[in-house]
Amino acid sequence: MWAVLGVVVGIAGSYLFVQLKQSEDLGPSGDVRAQRVQIEQQSTGISPAADEISDYATVRDQYADRRIQVDNCALLPNRVTYKNGTTIMIDNRSPDGQELRIDGQVFRLSGYEYRIVTLSHNSLPYLITVDCVTQGQPLYNAGQILLQP
Repeated sequence: MWAVLGVVVGIAGSYLFVQLKQSEDLGPSGDVRAQRVQIEQQSTGISPAADEISDYATVRDQYADRRIQVDNCALLPNRVTYKNGTTIMIDNRSPDGQELRIDGQVFRLSGYEYRIVTLSHNSLPYLITVDCVTQGQPLYNAGQILLQP
């Protein structure tokens, strides 16, 4: 029984480590980089500390005109145009995890998690498609991002 418990704890620890270390490049189709920044703690039912709320609010306000909200795979806005090299905020407003595929690159967001993503491509204009999976249900072409010079 202790061996089984050890294996379960090891697998859970490995999963959390991989989730915390996700910071990827979008590969051959473009250069989209993501950096994991912070998780808003409201989904736990425990009131977050005042500095955590202000940090989220500060980031949200900083990216007010460059923010894509995701709630059960509904993207708002779902079609947007940015200049090449623009840094945006992808903000999961659902308590459920969301999996976004931005131009084929997978980004997993826990409930109320956000990421800061820089979008760029060598060939412009360039249309980035965004697919989404929530609760095992895929939604293809949930959004589009047009990159302009």
